[in-house]
Amino acid sequence: MNEQLLDLNLKRLQLACKKNGNYKTLTIAFFTLIKNRIIEIGINLGVKPVGSDRSNTIYDYITLINSIFLKNLGVVIFPENMCESIQICEVIFLRNKGKLPDKNLKSIIDIYYELRKLEVPNLHRQVNEDDLSSVAQGNIFSFLTPRSKRNSQDSHKLKPLILQKIREKEKEFHQDLNSRIDPGKLESALYLKSLRKMLEHNKNSKIVIQGALKDNISYQKSLPGIFGYLIIGVIITLLSVGAIILFEMDSNPIIIPYIDSWVISLFVGIIVLFFLYVKFIKKGGS
Repeated sequence: MNEQLLDLNLKRLQLACKKNGNYKTLTIAFFTLIKNRIIEIGINLGVKPVGSDRSNTIYDYITLINSIFLKNLGVVIFPENMCESIQICEVIFLRNKGKLPDKNLKSIIDIYYELRKLEVPNLHRQVNEDDLSSVAQGNIFSFLTPRSKRNSQDSHKLKPLILQKIREKEKEFHQDLNSRIDPGKLESALYLKSLRKMLEHNKNSKIVIQGALKDNISYQKSLPGIFGYLIIGVIITLLSVGAIILFEMDSNPIIIPYIDSWVISLFVGIIVLFFLYVKFIKKGGS
């Protein structure tokens, strides 16, 4: 539907709700529009939309999208204040079965129009060598493509310089994107990430540019993160058991000779798990 026609219908609905003093229909309409717009954004970014399960809220979906792009590019798509407002309003909306206080309804209306202004690229688009021109600095990147007439030795010598230029440009894009999401800069940031990874893993300094931009994003939840939470849970459990045993040993010293070796093993295990978390989980996620 044309946005002008949609706005006209929303205005009519708002006047009708004001006349009868019941804004439930207007609230549901704006929540539906917000959900549809966020799903449209998510699909363009390659993130599967929210399922029909009631537990999959709008807030869950935007949090998922933000976590994916924070992990991959160090940027968030939806501002933190918008996420907080959606979370608060959605909880009230679900609890009150479609009703919202006036101040929350105003927030939802504002959020919808903010989302309409949020533009993101279609990451399903296939990329090729011609996209290099959108991020090139001078003609230095042209040495990477199969069309280049430079020999492999020349390209290899330029590789460290090119990688440095790519990292500098990536940093510049990240700073800009954290201020405001720009679809062209988001595409370029992903393109540069793809370029850098190919260079880092390609010994002959020549690359073949192909595939979709979304192929450069990891959409999976972090496995080390899951194991990290598991290890933390085990450590907390062992610490609790250790505290209980120490208390019992203090209350009944007679049992110390029978369980002292077990207590030592318990705390050694806690220390090992802690270092395992720090070395393999914590550092792996940074």
